[in-house]
Amino acid sequence: MTERNQTIDVYRGDSKIVLIDLTNADDGLPYDPTTPGVTIQWRMAQTLYGLDGPTVLDPGPLLAKSLGSGITASPGQLQILLTSVDTDREAREYMHALRIYDSGDVATTMYGTFLVRPMRRMGVLPGGASGIKAAQIVLSATVPTRVHT
Repeated sequence: MTERNQTIDVYRGDSKIVLIDLTNADDGLPYDPTTPGVTIQWRMAQTLYGLDGPTVLDPGPLLAKSLGSGITASPGQLQILLTSVDTDREAREYMHALRIYDSGDVATTMYGTFLVRPMRRMGVLPGGASGIKAAQIVLSATVPTRVHT
């Protein structure tokens, strides 16, 4: 079954691994994408129409990943590896889709919005960062309790 409206949300220039759990539609058991003969493709484009290739209104896929080239698989799961170069693009909404080709069967496994949020490129400063004092941030996993008097 196709998972619709699956949003991938990244900040511009960030690396990200997108984990996708896969199950068989008929029995709910984990699907094994490592089976010989399986082809997996993921694409991101400006519009839904651009996922297939260039159109009058869309230049075509801006990102394309496949099994062994940006996508890794294990039984029941896929990982799409997005590099900082992949996400270093104009902040806006794009479309993405994942398709699995298995022994003549084709399944659009998921599609949705690929959201790139704005973020400044914070490259290395001239002369390195040696003159900058590192900020220390401490996070606590405890929740303060209110004392009733």
